[in-house]
Amino acid sequence: MSTEAILWHTLSEVLGSSSDVSRDPVKNVYYNEVNDFDHVNSFQFLDPLNLPGGTINVVNIQNAASLYAIMILGDEMGIFRVADSILKYVTMGRVDVESTTTATRLYNYMQLRDNRTSFDERSMWYKQVFDIGNGNTVSDMVTNENFLPLWENMMGEVIKYIDKYESADDPLRVSKSGIQQVITDLQHNLSRAASGMVKIFVPRDVCPS
Repeated sequence: MSTEAILWHTLSEVLGSSSDVSRDPVKNVYYNEVNDFDHVNSFQFLDPLNLPGGTINVVNIQNAASLYAIMILGDEMGIFRVADSILKYVTMGRVDVESTTTATRLYNYMQLRDNRTSFDERSMWYKQVFDIGNGNTVSDMVTNENFLPLWENMMGEVIKYIDKYESADDPLRVSKSGIQQVITDLQHNLSRAASGMVKIFVPRDVCPS
């Protein structure tokens, strides 16, 4: 699908949304109702009580999951850019918004953009938590250089498990211990990496006031 087609489809969804939706259009793309993103309950995790070590911070892992979603959906897939493009075309007069309610939403989105972080700021958090991208970190900020090797290990364990499962006479007896161990390692890793200011940034950037 071309960029123009994506923009037009997105704009159509925004213009056609009901009057009781959130005032911020970036939250309403492809939805016709209020969708407050609750980063605490939007992902499923292994029960930390059933994992060894006792040092897994569930809140930090949940923030890491939300940050990853922001990185992939917002910046890599370009949802933030789509929302900005809609505003640009309306501001230039190339798209006419007949609905006063929709025009008000667009105006409010323009005002709310200042409450979100910039791409450079988000890139810094991506670098800190996942060591992904080319973001510039502040002095003495530690980047999570162990995340990507652990992620690769998990993908490798998943491939091994699939191979064993498909070739086993009794697939239900194939051990999942390798996958469970690397997931545990990842959760310990993200418990440390997604701490500090990340815990303030993620809820604010996902659902700014």
